[in-house]
Amino acid sequence: MSFLSYLECSQCGRRYDADSLRGLCDDCRRPLLARYDLRAASRAIDRAAVQGRARDVWRFHELQPVRDARFRLSLGEAGTPLVRASRLAAALGFPDDTLFIKDE
Repeated sequence: MSFLSYLECSQCGRRYDADSLRGLCDDCRRPLLARYDLRAASRAIDRAAVQGRARDVWRFHELQPVRDARFRLSLGEAGTPLVRASRLAAALGFPDDTLFIKDE
């Protein structure tokens, strides 16, 4: 199950059917963004169930653009850490210990 709602052009905002196989807008040739029904997802996804899942790219499969589990692919990705970015936080004027970077 996926809460994917539609695809949206990153430039002009044109919407496309979520199940259309395309990556670029027909009009301006810009990348399409996947848009999700996050309200419905927040009501339907059980946090405890998610915590018990494998820490891989499909942990939050409901928020991925693949509707059928048969088409899930993986290269063995695992959970990657959040790394404290103290120097960047200081340079940007953020309080210490508030800025983290996802180390992919």
